[in-house]
Amino acid sequence: MLDLFYFIKKLNVVAKQLFALWQEDAETLIAELASKVSLLFTPGWRRVQQLK
Repeated sequence: MLDLFYFIKKLNVVAKQLFALWQEDAETLIAELASKVSLLFTPGWRRVQQLK
C-alpha cells in the first residue's frame, strides 16, 4: 500500500487528474479522459499507458 502512495506523490498534476478521473470510471475512453485534462488523444494515451 505504501508503494501506491509513493507512486502517486511522484506524479505530476496532469497525471494525478487523469488517475483520479480513471479511478472514478475505468470504462471511460482515453479520448474523453484526455479532453477532460486538456490533452489531445496521443499525449493522453501515453500518460494513461504510463499509469498502467
